[in-house]
Amino acid sequence: MPSLLEQFVAEEVTQHGRARIDDALANKGILHHLNFNRFEITVDHEGGVVLIEDVTDASSAGAERLPLSDFALIFSRLSVQPDAP
Repeated sequence: MPSLLEQFVAEEVTQHGRARIDDALANKGILHHLNFNRFEITVDHEGGVVLIEDVTDASSAGAERLPLSDFALIFSRLSVQPDAP
């Protein structure tokens, strides 16, 4: 089964969504809460973590906490846009 990060990227990351995440990763010093359709993303620079929450799943499987550096690396790999023809 895909991780919550993989599901988030596949289902919700549009060009606008990617820009919101990129902005949250770049703007250090504040806590970012980003709401999407199915997922809520919390970027905590001070704590060095990102919390991904599936709002449709209240179980422990509906939340994934990643080190900020891991999230940024995996997100950049997964959300690469193919070259336009």
